Amino acid sequence: MPKEGAVCLVRTALYDRSRKTGRQITDTTSSGVDYGDFIVRSNYNMDDVVLLIEASHVVETQVGPEERSLGIITIPLIMKGEVVISNKTYSEPLRGENIFDRSTSGGELTQYRIVLKVLDVPQELVPFVDSMPDVLLFNPMFVRLYFFFRRRAGTTLLRDRDNHLSAEMISDPLLALFPSVADQPDMMDQLRNLWNAKLKTIKNKSEADQAVAFFQLFMNTAYCINKTAVMPAYCIWDAKGLAARHQVLKKCEDMLREYRTSSRFLLTEPCHPINVYDYSFDLLGRHALD
Repeated sequence: MPKEGAVCLVRTALYDRSRKTGRQITDTTSSGVDYGDFIVRSNYNMDDVVLLIEASHVVETQVGPEERSLGIITIPLIMKGEVVISNKTYSEPLRGENIFDRSTSGGELTQYRIVLKVLDVPQELVPFVDSMPDVLLFNPMFVRLYFFFRRRAGTTLLRDRDNHLSAEMISDPLLALFPSVADQPDMMDQLRNLWNAKLKTIKNKSEADQAVAFFQLFMNTAYCINKTAVMPAYCIWDAKGLAARHQVLKKCEDMLREYRTSSRFLLTEPCHPINVYDYSFDLLGRHALD
C-alpha cells in the first residue's frame, strides 16, 4: 500500500456489470474493523454478477482527509450456469477503473495487488449463515449478532402478529436500533466481546433463553449508547474521534460489570435529548428490510 496514506481500506461488493439489477447489490462499505475475512451469499444465476473488491487510501489535503481509490479487481462467481469461483488463493493486480462512469471500460493495471483466499464457511458458522438472507456480504465476526436480530424480526414481525396486514405500531428497540448500531464497528465489536463472554455461562441453555439474554445485553449497552451518549460519529480515519468513542464505550462496559445495570452510566454520562425518531425503524430508509 502507499506509504503516504495512514489509513488503507478494502471494500467488497456484489456488482452487476450489466447494471440490470443495480450498480451495487450489497457490500461491506460500512464495515471498518481491522479484520479481512468476509462471507458471501449470492443466489444470482447471472454471469454479470461478480465479486468486486476495491482498495483505497486516505490522504491529507488542504480541505481535510480525502479517500482516493487505488483500483479494483473483479472475480467471476458464475459462468454459463456453473460456479467458477473455487477454494484457492487469488492474486490479482488492481485496475484503475471507475465503475460508475458508463463511458469507460476496462482500466490500466496498477502496481498494487489484492490477494484473496477463498475457503468454505467454517462448520460452526453454517447454521447461523443459513439463517441469513440469500444475497449478503458480511463480516463473520458478527454473524451471531445478526442471527439474533433476524430471529427477533421473525418472531416480532411474523410469528407473534395476529394480523400481518395491520399497520399498527410495533415497539421493539432491538429491531429499531440494531441496523444503525451495525454501521458502527467499534460498538458491534464491544457487543460481540460481551456476548462471547456471556455465552460461556449460558451456552447450554435453549435458543429462546439465549435470545432473551442477548436482548438484555443489547439494552444495557448499545441501546444506552447509540444516539444517546454524547460522542463523535464513527469515522475510521478520525483517530481522535475513535479514541473519544472508546472512552464512552469502555465506561459503559465497566459500569455494567460493576453495577449490573446501565442506569449508573446514563446518570453520569452526558446524553442527548430523547428523539423518538432515533428509536424507530424506517421501513423505507437505508436499512429497509427485504
